[in-house]
Amino acid sequence: MAITLMYRYLLDIEHDFEGKTEIASGSFGIVYRAKKKSKGRHPAIDCAIKILKNDSLSLENMEVFKKEVSLLFRLKHPAVLGLVGFSIPVMKRGSLAIITEYMPNGSLYKVLALEDKGCAPPGWEEMQKMINIFGIAAGMCYVHQQHIFHRDLKTENIILDEEFHPRICDFGISKLVEEKNNEIITMTMNVGTPIYMAPEVFDTGQSHAHYTEKVDVFSYAYVLYEMFVLSKPWQEKKNINVFNLTKFLINGERPTLDNRGIPEPYQELITHCWDQNPEARPSFKEIVIGLRDNAQIYFENVYDDQTFLDYIEEVTEGLNLD
Repeated sequence: MAITLMYRYLLDIEHDFEGKTEIASGSFGIVYRAKKKSKGRHPAIDCAIKILKNDSLSLENMEVFKKEVSLLFRLKHPAVLGLVGFSIPVMKRGSLAIITEYMPNGSLYKVLALEDKGCAPPGWEEMQKMINIFGIAAGMCYVHQQHIFHRDLKTENIILDEEFHPRICDFGISKLVEEKNNEIITMTMNVGTPIYMAPEVFDTGQSHAHYTEKVDVFSYAYVLYEMFVLSKPWQEKKNINVFNLTKFLINGERPTLDNRGIPEPYQELITHCWDQNPEARPSFKEIVIGLRDNAQIYFENVYDDQTFLDYIEEVTEGLNLD
């Protein structure tokens, strides 16, 4: 990362922001909402500041921090959360933090949970759901074309802007993949959220334990499932745990799609995306092309709406779809 580029994004949390309010916390630290002060020609920006706890500043967490910042520097797409800046401690003063755009409608997970309770937020309609289905696929197509795997794609890691458009976030365990002879090098590291993980990630005792970007396609199938069923996969199973989940997946079992309110075209897409064989799963490029070219089937009620057409054009611009 060039020093001049780092300097441009390096921010002082105490002096460059105002109105800081805590909005979330976890084992990693605390997330604040704050307004980045206007400066010169740059207007004020509503931001989310993710600050690592002081006792979390291990070498491992520093590596995760540097990885996430370096990835966010690279990723510029309407369906990927943008980087505003970062902060590092200087002479033991200050905080280690990543600063991104603030997304007022929270995570897709929370919106779907509210919809399931019959109290979806105002503005969350079929149009917004269809935009999420296409936008997440387009965003992941872009991420993969930057030779990056997300490895923890889930509804909690998709946050929504003021129009409920999706932004893929949390690249803390992503893998930046080197290219060799025009082929993507595979990986063996077990990471991610178990309920969204592909069978080849669990099946480490086999020779095919190496896995590729198709693990994200598998996770997308579960995201689609959740968007229609409005609950996490495997709810029909009692006492689900990682051991049972591993056994189900390696044996080729999947959550039931029957009588779950999932339209038939999406049942077929989900089945294709969570295929046991990673090579049989479509790429995100193929998914985006399939959704776009068959919009009348997948987006029956909104496919010819100008708002939807404009969004498709926005998120596919710059993608290699040839």
